[in-house]
Amino acid sequence: MSPKKNNLTPEYTENETGLLLWQTARQWEKIIRDTLARQEFSYLEYILLSRLITLEKKEKQITQVMLAQFTNSEIMLTSKAIRSLEEKGLVRRKKSNSDSRANLIVSTDKGSKKLDKIQKSVNETEQNFFAALDSKKSILSKNLQKVFSAQLS
Repeated sequence: MSPKKNNLTPEYTENETGLLLWQTARQWEKIIRDTLARQEFSYLEYILLSRLITLEKKEKQITQVMLAQFTNSEIMLTSKAIRSLEEKGLVRRKKSNSDSRANLIVSTDKGSKKLDKIQKSVNETEQNFFAALDSKKSILSKNLQKVFSAQLS
């Protein structure tokens, strides 16, 4: 899905980086949402499941709060998405023995298999979206990481 074409060609000044980033992110979001909708998945569910599986390689116990912090997502939205993933049988939630307020999250085999399938679609969609960058995609990624990291400091 490409942006609507019209006779107006947008021009950007160096001071409108935020506007350009916002417009690009909105277009990317539409395309990735369409890709994931075919899999009956939201982007947040995808991110949470993929980052959960990444974290499981490093940590023995992962709480919802840890996962929310790791993905930089809101705790309430994380909780809702985790509930949805649990209903789909892709993760399991259980109370922590050491903290009765905390929920531990564990991926299931079904979740790992679903992620593998979705990952292929997401990778293909992202390759197509960023194709105009050619070999400069890694430069964009590094620069976005710098900007994002600076905001966390």
